[in-house]
Amino acid sequence: FLGCLVLTGYKHFKQGLSQAVPAVGIAPVPPPPAGAVDRYWLAFEGRTTGPHSTADLVAAMTRGDFPPESLVCAVGSTQWVPLRSIAS
Repeated sequence: FLGCLVLTGYKHFKQGLSQAVPAVGIAPVPPPPAGAVDRYWLAFEGRTTGPHSTADLVAAMTRGDFPPESLVCAVGSTQWVPLRSIAS
């Protein structure tokens, strides 16, 4: 999830990852505005689960199920942020 290579065609795939073409000149995707997304992936204890709603994640954090520094990623994004950042 955290790093990507762009494979340009079957030829590069067949040659293996060592021959893959890295993504060049692509700007990072900014995180969506707060409140614009309601579904997140959750990374906790080496596993990724979800997608979960914002309300469910905030409730779980409030109960102590997940620490505020657990990482979440909005569906469709590649930016992982602390769970506490979506609890506004």
